[in-house]
Amino acid sequence: MSRQTIKDAIEAETGICISPQRENLLNIYYSELIKLGEKINLCGELDERIFWLKHIADSWLPHKCFSGNENVVDIGSGAGFPGLPLKILYPGINLTIIEKNYKKTIFLKSLLEKIVLSGYVIINKKFDGDLKLFNQKYDIILLRALKVSKKMAEDLKSITRAGGRIFLYNGPESESALCLLGGGWRIIRVVVGKIPMFSHQREVSIFEDVSRGTSSC
Repeated sequence: MSRQTIKDAIEAETGICISPQRENLLNIYYSELIKLGEKINLCGELDERIFWLKHIADSWLPHKCFSGNENVVDIGSGAGFPGLPLKILYPGINLTIIEKNYKKTIFLKSLLEKIVLSGYVIINKKFDGDLKLFNQKYDIILLRALKVSKKMAEDLKSITRAGGRIFLYNGPESESALCLLGGGWRIIRVVVGKIPMFSHQREVSIFEDVSRGTSSC
């Protein structure tokens, strides 16, 4: 399957224009993942099709809910998904990445130096509600491959601004979603999309703090 076919499928499904600049940055991203993937288990099985469709297109699923200048934190980012693809799409967002695996944070720092993005912070620590890690509060919290506990759901309130939201890359009936609901969050929208060339659909559940009024997406 050609790169052009993959790009065309993503653009048709998402409405995103993969410009030459974006494609170049994503090519560097993929090359670095392949180069270090044999030494570090960054994101499991990977080829170009999986990278573009299961990681990039999936990360971009809620892209219409961004204005492009938010303060965003990606907790448990692993190899950078979904935070880095969204940062490439919207360079104006201020991105904080929290990742407990030291080798993965080294990879992310090296990658970001190569693709010359600014406006990011990488923290090598497990999120445990420690406010000393943060000098700001966030508009959007990204959770893609992290299991949420009820305690974590409660702790996340302390790092969100009024009107702040959680983007959970999972359905509203998942275990993590239920923990967020039990921790004082409510669902305001579920973004549903299909990963091009794959049969299954994906969901991103968007939450807000029940004590802080209603926001919109």
